[in-house]
Amino acid sequence: MNDLENIKQKLNIVDVVREYVPSLKKVGRNWSSISPFRNEKTPSFIVNEELGIWKDFGGDKAGDIITFVMEMENVDFRKALEICAAKAGVTLSGNIKKDPKEEKLKADVLRMNNYSAEVFHYIALKHKAGEKARKYIEKRGFSEETLKKYLIGYSPLNLKLQDILRYKLDKSIDDKLLITSGLFVEKYGHIKDKYQDRLMFPIRNSSGEIVGFSGRVIDKTDERPKYINSPETPVYKKSSLVFNLYEAKSAIKKADFVIVTEGQIDCIISTQAGIENIVAPLGTSLTVEQLKILKRYTDNICFCFNNDKAGMSALERGFRLCSQVGLNVKVIELPKEFKDIDELIQKDKAKWVEVSKKHHNFLEYLMKKQSDLTDLKDTLQRKRFTNYILSYIKSITDVVEQVSYIQKLSLLVDIDEETLKEALKSQKNIIEQSINENPPIEKEIKKIPSLAEYKKNTYFIGLLLELPSFIKDHHVFPDLLEDPVLKVLLEIVIRLTKENEYKELDHTKVYEEIVKTDKHLEEHINNILLQEIDDEKDSKRDLDILYHQFSNRYKRKELGKLRSDYEKKERINIEELDPKEIRKILKEE
Repeated sequence: MNDLENIKQKLNIVDVVREYVPSLKKVGRNWSSISPFRNEKTPSFIVNEELGIWKDFGGDKAGDIITFVMEMENVDFRKALEICAAKAGVTLSGNIKKDPKEEKLKADVLRMNNYSAEVFHYIALKHKAGEKARKYIEKRGFSEETLKKYLIGYSPLNLKLQDILRYKLDKSIDDKLLITSGLFVEKYGHIKDKYQDRLMFPIRNSSGEIVGFSGRVIDKTDERPKYINSPETPVYKKSSLVFNLYEAKSAIKKADFVIVTEGQIDCIISTQAGIENIVAPLGTSLTVEQLKILKRYTDNICFCFNNDKAGMSALERGFRLCSQVGLNVKVIELPKEFKDIDELIQKDKAKWVEVSKKHHNFLEYLMKKQSDLTDLKDTLQRKRFTNYILSYIKSITDVVEQVSYIQKLSLLVDIDEETLKEALKSQKNIIEQSINENPPIEKEIKKIPSLAEYKKNTYFIGLLLELPSFIKDHHVFPDLLEDPVLKVLLEIVIRLTKENEYKELDHTKVYEEIVKTDKHLEEHINNILLQEIDDEKDSKRDLDILYHQFSNRYKRKELGKLRSDYEKKERINIEELDPKEIRKILKEE
């Protein structure tokens, strides 16, 4: 029996289809539902359990269990076969070689994640230690169905999850595996729970496996970061995962567009309100990798970010990234009086359902938004506005689309199209020229710092982003770091922190400022923003230790320079001596 036959024999097509199409119901000998691929009112999607086949009569698609997974996951035959093999517990006999140790490690981490999620969920719903969480859950308006669907949980203080996992799963689980799982941290030689007094949201991959967690503080007075996510693990890659994609992918394919918002709770509450085709990044700025994943399901993306300056910055950056991937960008505009989706739904659920269906073209939205804030009769303001909009038009690769926006801009600013086209070319030339005249900072580096030193430096900058008041209370300056690239990064962080009155910085703004300074800095700021910063108060201690290390090193270096300068002044200048004096000195030596 080959792999395909073995998988089909072990899997029931109805069970697999229902994972993607929960509305599937028995009708006579067959199972039926409205199509997961199209919008329709009358069911035309049929599954025959006996034959193991399906057909979408309205869209003229049909196939077996493998082709169905290919359609729903937007993957090729081999990947669909692997997905189905995992569901069936079948080991494929193909040519793909996998490291047994690596596969076992992944399996162990997934098993720990699954059981931990059940523990957190039980505590949130039934255990006395979860009473605080239950009050918060009730306040946020999560339904019982939502709690079960997302397996929302709670991790109290000092849970000692490692003891539970060792008792219930495997006594031989060692400290190394605990740390590798991302569920624990090591402090002063002891293993402790990473998530303490946090509402827990399991993070699933596109196949539904729990690969990580996002923990949210409950108390408004809690000074710790609002969210912390799992660090990079054998199964969790932050930049290539999207929150709620597993739950939303059927709705995304059906609607043929995806709403991208900022937070996990926005996604969950929106889904509860009936708008299910919604996802969010995982604690970082949106990445190209995440957009490429979304493109498997649709070419149309609708951004709905918070009604503030940071939300606008995230929207602008999102558009530029979507232009690289080839996604069509729209904007969902929240009413001005509401900060985010969650706040709108709490006040008026029907209003969110209405708003979510109104999609504005990004550039038209941007033109209107910025023109309302600009006096276009003022020559200088009109010039700035025109160049600002042109900077977005230049990122559009389709020439016809570019011309269309130039026409609209021409009418708005009362400048003829040919002049705008020349300005667009000039803007491109200026950008290319600046790149040629100013070589990337990385090219100027002749000596790459050691990995250990690099990690200390990036950790230091990451801590400053989380604890900006430290900059106000201490003399933090770029020369504390020796790496010329990271000096530039630190200088930008210090400047932005001062401009933001030493409050917590929006990471999107930091990212944009740094990449704008030099594109080659992107890798370094990604490393900083993606690293895991411990949410415990002793991270202040880490920052203090690093600061004093760097500060003392700087002082020693400066003291060495002073000593060297002094010695140079005291040294006899041989060129100023006559030959007799030289011979005298040589004899004395």
